[in-house]
Amino acid sequence: MPIRNVVVPITAGSVTITSADGEAQFEMRPSEPYSRPVGIEHSIRNTSSEPIVFVEVEQL
Repeated sequence: MPIRNVVVPITAGSVTITSADGEAQFEMRPSEPYSRPVGIEHSIRNTSSEPIVFVEVEQL
């Protein structure tokens, strides 16, 4: 099973995720975790009017 990073949003909000695949819009919802494969370079930009809080667990 491949190792994955897990993100758990604490607050709701919209973000733009930029990676080698391009840009994607994503809606974060409190307590609705999502995961992604380890090692993917990316950046996240908050596109909401309020701060966004989340916890990301990365396996190194």
